[in-house]
Amino acid sequence: MFIVPETKEYFLSLKRKRAKDRLVSGTSYKPNEHVCAWADGSDFQTGYISKCFKKILEKNNLPIIKFHELRHTAGSQLLRNGATMKQVQEYLRHGNMQSTMIYLHGDADGDKKELSLVMGNIFASSAKI
Repeated sequence: MFIVPETKEYFLSLKRKRAKDRLVSGTSYKPNEHVCAWADGSDFQTGYISKCFKKILEKNNLPIIKFHELRHTAGSQLLRNGATMKQVQEYLRHGNMQSTMIYLHGDADGDKKELSLVMGNIFASSAKI
């Protein structure tokens, strides 16, 4: 699995915290395999992460998006910054390219401008032949 180093370190710190929580809680600890859980080991309620994410967006005057849309943004940004479609597909762990293509969003005007520059370069190199 590919993960941003800072994110990996954050999750490792959560894992260490969970180990400490387990010691403090003793027999009342509710063991599970999740990295993100309450101090007593119990799972977050369904929707908890999404609610917290929305509050963070609102607090920082950012557009309200669903937490899952971060995957779309990641794929689009990777492609926009030089990754190939195949690399984005593998990074997002999609079984087929069609799924990856659904995820990708672009700046329509920016994409058209970039494509027009590419086409201009093609014409320029063809004229030299």
